[in-house]
Amino acid sequence: MNYLHYKFKADPNNEVKVTLNQKANVFLLDTASYYKYRLGKAYEPTAAYNDVTSIHIKVPHKSNWHLLIEHSDAFKGIIRALVDVI
Repeated sequence: MNYLHYKFKADPNNEVKVTLNQKANVFLLDTASYYKYRLGKAYEPTAAYNDVTSIHIKVPHKSNWHLLIEHSDAFKGIIRALVDVI
């Protein structure tokens, strides 16, 4: 699988700001779901957004988080992302 991956620690005081150069799918996963995703097994994202170019995601609880960015069905090419935990 081709995707961008960002790992970070955050809590409910944090928000993740994602800015992309083209529309893409964005997923916020806990560690268990991330490893299921990597193995191609069924996983449950904490948050999922399709065909977005920018998004703010509120972190639900303190944890190690994984942000994944993949191509949407309609768009291909190189995805460039700016990800900030604020």
